[in-house]
Amino acid sequence: MYKEIRLIKKIKPNLVFVNLPGIFESLHLSQFLSKYNYINLCQLVTQFEWEKLTVDVHNKLTAIFTNAKVNYVVSINNGEILKNYLLNSSFSYKLIGNPFKFSDKETIFKNTLSFAYVGRYDIHHKGLDMLLSAAHKLSQNNIEYTLNLYGAGGQEFIVQKFINFYQLKTTFINKHTHVEKIWEDNDVLLLTSRQEGQSLALLEAMALGKIVVTTNVGGANEIIQNGVNGFIANSVSTEDIYDTIVCAIKKKNEWPIIGNNAIQTIRQTYINEPHITLANDIIKIVN
Repeated sequence: MYKEIRLIKKIKPNLVFVNLPGIFESLHLSQFLSKYNYINLCQLVTQFEWEKLTVDVHNKLTAIFTNAKVNYVVSINNGEILKNYLLNSSFSYKLIGNPFKFSDKETIFKNTLSFAYVGRYDIHHKGLDMLLSAAHKLSQNNIEYTLNLYGAGGQEFIVQKFINFYQLKTTFINKHTHVEKIWEDNDVLLLTSRQEGQSLALLEAMALGKIVVTTNVGGANEIIQNGVNGFIANSVSTEDIYDTIVCAIKKKNEWPIIGNNAIQTIRQTYINEPHITLANDIIKIVN
């Protein structure tokens, strides 16, 4: 028996909080959860998993998400993808933001180009093959820059192989460090994911007035207006990522305005902190 089931049976809670890295992680709980009040928090819903949907899997997914007291998602995009998986009128979802800190420090941009990637070293999910190919193209076109990679993960060795193969002399692998330190040293977040929920790194960078260049995945286009408070690539491809980086570079004189717009967007979008939203819903359910 799964250890979480044993634990829940022992504790007999009034409410179970189910944290889902992906929507298929809770299939083993489908029947068990029906005996409890529970909340789902979906960190990532991707449109690339249709092949997993058998009749049995679909029935279990439907039960898990229609019987929940609340289904939280981190972006509208993810909620709509989940709705299409379930195709059930009883399903509903609620948006909740990722927690992050604001800063009142003035954003100061360097004269040089300093890019950062923040996230796991997962080549396919995070699109690191496209990021490093785009970096190679920048070098080929004599664009001087520094690219700092911050993260961890089992595919770090492949990242290093990309760096060696493309001879990216100003691209560096770093251990993940404090957010404030990352953005003291860098001005632009390069987010090249093939799939996302709502990137915490994106929210943190925007909240600090930094420039974001991202692929159009997850909830990116729910908060970014291209060229106004950040930059979105037209497609998930090396060419469009490169073109979008170049577009951002050409607008470097506007970065202070774009960065300030990013701060205002985040402040207006995330008025209520996630823990307050969650606490209020829990009180309603338990009472």
